[in-house]
Amino acid sequence: MSFILNWKVHAKCFIIALGIAVFLYDKIFAILTGYCEKPLIIWCFKELLPEIYINFMIVVVSAMIPITVIHEMLHGFAYKLFGGQLKYGFRGFYVYTMEVSGRPMARIQFCIILLAPVLMISFISLFITGWIGDLVFVLNLLGSSADIYMALGLLKYEYGSKFIDRTYGYDVIKSNCKPK
Repeated sequence: MSFILNWKVHAKCFIIALGIAVFLYDKIFAILTGYCEKPLIIWCFKELLPEIYINFMIVVVSAMIPITVIHEMLHGFAYKLFGGQLKYGFRGFYVYTMEVSGRPMARIQFCIILLAPVLMISFISLFITGWIGDLVFVLNLLGSSADIYMALGLLKYEYGSKFIDRTYGYDVIKSNCKPK
């Protein structure tokens, strides 16, 4: 059995991200308000883009780069923690981390690998003051929608099942053990 990352899964993850954004509307509004009160204006765009909201979008896009790199490095750290061999790559405009040895992982291990970035970056964002910490939290949470979706999807498989990371998603090796 396989879990395949296709356009339907991406659409579901987009809907999850929209739901998260609606749920976090107050926090997103606070980020925008905090930015407007004390903007981080990129000096080279100050004359070219005097509109504060355009500058805010540049800040958001610029923040996504280090957040994404750290996010993928945390996936890699979790893979290494469980003895995996790594490959980093790009698929379209997505960055990914993949375990390439074909080593099967237990459900809890794969769940830790999937959720490590959202949990660790969310925790770290608590120590970043002001709207920047909130921005880091929200951007990482929105960017982790696929990880959250896949982690929740692991719950439907039998106890003792193993998972192998693949370029298209993951394969499931069902176990003959049943929970007691």
